[in-house]
Amino acid sequence: MRAVALNDADDAHPDLNITTEAGRIHGRWQGAAPIRAGDVLDVELELMRPRRWSEVVFDGDTAFGGPVGPTMIRGRILAVYEDGVTILQVGSAVMQLEMLDDPSTKTLGQTVSIAADDLKFYPTGI
Repeated sequence: MRAVALNDADDAHPDLNITTEAGRIHGRWQGAAPIRAGDVLDVELELMRPRRWSEVVFDGDTAFGGPVGPTMIRGRILAVYEDGVTILQVGSAVMQLEMLDDPSTKTLGQTVSIAADDLKFYPTGI
């Protein structure tokens, strides 16, 4: 995913805010080289811990009252496999999620939001 760094980040201070075609996202930089505010980079997104479907907010869910902020990611579910692996499209990027339980509703093609408190950014080298 193409992104622009909004702040400096390095090994000692890995918190990084980026802006992308999918909006503003907050995570932790995992690259060897430091990033400076304004740098244009290409990143892979990874959520570190498995999720439960109860943590997924489906668009139109009235229990979710707030806007999607930088501590959440929003995307469209492309695939759900029997082993719990779920593929989520976030902007032009595709990321893999590990789900601990089975979905209770039809999920394919649904737009969802997920807390991204453990999101990491890896450089792709592109």
